[in-house]
Amino acid sequence: MKIIRQAYYLLLAIVFVLFVYTVSLPVDNVLKLLFAVVELLSASYILQHLFNFQQQYGMLLIRTKKGVRFVDVVAKKWKKYWKYAVEFGLVAGFGLIYGYFVTKNKRRYAIYSLITLVFFVLMGYSLLPSVRALKFLVIGSGAVGGLFGFGLFFILFQAFKILTIPNTPAGIQPVIPGTAGFPFFETIIAIIIIAVTHELAHAVIARTWKIKLKSFGALLFGFIPVGAFTEPDEKQLEKSNIQARREVLVAGSTANLIFFPIFILLMLPLAFLASSMVNGVQIQNVVANSSASNVLHEGELIVSVNGIQINNTKDLSYILKNKKEGDELLVKTDEGIKKIILGKGGKIGIFVKEVVLPSNKFFFAILSFVGRIFFLSAQLSFALAVINLLPLFITDGHRIIFEELREKFGIKRAAKYSAIIGIITLAILALNALPYFT
Repeated sequence: MKIIRQAYYLLLAIVFVLFVYTVSLPVDNVLKLLFAVVELLSASYILQHLFNFQQQYGMLLIRTKKGVRFVDVVAKKWKKYWKYAVEFGLVAGFGLIYGYFVTKNKRRYAIYSLITLVFFVLMGYSLLPSVRALKFLVIGSGAVGGLFGFGLFFILFQAFKILTIPNTPAGIQPVIPGTAGFPFFETIIAIIIIAVTHELAHAVIARTWKIKLKSFGALLFGFIPVGAFTEPDEKQLEKSNIQARREVLVAGSTANLIFFPIFILLMLPLAFLASSMVNGVQIQNVVANSSASNVLHEGELIVSVNGIQINNTKDLSYILKNKKEGDELLVKTDEGIKKIILGKGGKIGIFVKEVVLPSNKFFFAILSFVGRIFFLSAQLSFALAVINLLPLFITDGHRIIFEELREKFGIKRAAKYSAIIGIITLAILALNALPYFT
C-alpha cells in the first residue's frame, strides 16, 4: 500500500513537470491546450486517489463546514447593506427594465440605474473610444440588458466578425496559469480571490434570507484552483420566494462587479510607483525575419521613437497603437538612429523589457507582482461577472432565467424554454471559439 502511494506521488510530480513544460512552450494553439487539459485531468485522477477527494467531470471538490458561523455574523451585522448591494446587482446584472419590476423602492432603483448607466458609459468609451456606433451599442446593451445584455452583445458581435472578417481572433480565451497573458502564480492567486469573493457573497445573501448552508468548498482542476462553491439547502432555496432566489443567485456576480473597480483602484498606485522606478526599455529578443531583424539587436536600449522619448513599455505601445504595415519609424537606441519599416499588423518584431536601476529591483519586483495580481483580479472578476449571468446551463444567469420563467409558466415549460435559450447561447459561444480550430 505504501509503495502504491509513493508511486502516485512520483506520477504526480512527473505530471506537474510535464504541465509546467507544456504551458511554458512559446506557442498558443489547440494542441497545447489539449495537452494541458490531459495533464490536469491526470493530476485530478491521482489527487483523487491520494486524498479521496470527490470528483465530478475531472474537477475535484473539497468540502468544509468551517466558516458558517462567520458568515452568519457578517450577514446579520450588515444585512441592510447586503440588501442594497444585491438590489443594485439585479439592475446592473439584467438592465434597467428588469430592475424596475424587481426593485420595490423606486428611489433606490433610480440610484442603481444612474450608477449602471455611468458604468456602461465608461465601459463604452474605454473599450471603443474611436468607434462611435459600437460605443453606443455597448452603452445601449448594458442599459437595456445589464451585464447579461452586454455579454450577449459582445459574443454576438464577435461571432459576426469571425464569420465575415478573415483572421478575426477568437472571442473567448481559456484562462490557464502559465500561458500567454496569465503568469502562473499571479493567475492562481487572482482566481482564488475572485472565487472566494463570489461564493462568499452567495453564502452571505443566503443567510440574510435564513437559508441554511450545508458546506463551503474549493474546486480544483488538477493542481489549479478554478473556483469555489457554496452549498445552500436547495430544498429551502426552492421553497423561498422569488425575490430571495433572485438575490441569492445574483449575489456572486454582484460581488465580482463591485470588486472590479476596487481591484483597479488598488492596482493604480502600485503601477505608478513601479513605473517611477523604470529607467528605460531594453530589447529582449528580435523576431527572425521581422522588420527589426538585422537592424535592431538584443540588449539595445531604446531611447526614442520618431523623436519621442521612451521611458517605459507604455510609451512604446502608445506610439505603435495606430501604426500600420509599411509605416516608417526612426528608432534611436544607445547604438544610434535606425530606420524600421513596419511589417504585418504594424509590428516591429521585438520583445522588450523595462530596465530598472539595481537599487530598485527588489521593490520593483514586489510592486509588479502585487500589481499583476490586482490587474488579473480586476480582469477576471469582470469576466466572471458577465459570463456567470449568461444562460449557459451551469451559470447563475441560466438559473435566474429559469426561476423567472418558472414563476410565469411553471416548471416544465420553464425547463424547456430555458434549455432552448441555453442551447442558442452555447452555439453563439462556440462560434467565438471557431478561430482556434481554423
